[in-house]
Amino acid sequence: MKETIREKFKILRRNINKKDCLYHSEIIIQKLSFFLLAQNFPVILGAYWPLKDEINIIPLLRFLNKRSITCSLPVILNDFDMQFQIWTEVTKLSLNHYSIFEPVNTKVVKPNIVIIPSIVCDLQGNRLGYGKGYYDKYLGVSNPANLLKIGVCYEMQIYEGVLPNEKHDQKLDIIFTEKRQIKISESTV
Repeated sequence: MKETIREKFKILRRNINKKDCLYHSEIIIQKLSFFLLAQNFPVILGAYWPLKDEINIIPLLRFLNKRSITCSLPVILNDFDMQFQIWTEVTKLSLNHYSIFEPVNTKVVKPNIVIIPSIVCDLQGNRLGYGKGYYDKYLGVSNPANLLKIGVCYEMQIYEGVLPNEKHDQKLDIIFTEKRQIKISESTV
């Protein structure tokens, strides 16, 4: 069932007009910027390097770097493990075996906020990514109580109903779309 839903929403996302993608991404980035700058603690942000038609958050990372907010990107390790390493505009990047850019030889950090790419999300905080489980494993192992998990997706990627989920799947605390901010967890700022 997960794979059927995942494929349906990948096709929907792929078919969004590119001009609309850019416009909606800018709105989401603006909302995220305000949210992240409003935090009353030093933010260490775990983000992602966008693939194909994912929301491009690189302008957000550049904006935050200029405001001295620590940004990091995931680096894939063996056995479906990952860690986050510092990213700045001058960080050397290399392509991993999934053709995703990763920082090369930068400091490993533990983010207190992670922005998680999603193919589809529901209003209960469940999400489906590409199905490899990297984020679920990372968040399951290093999930301190103060780690804020943010999902980003287009409004058309919000699933009506409850997505299939398993015990190891990690729920989001908040979701940002171009139309709304969906608060899942009561502890979310």
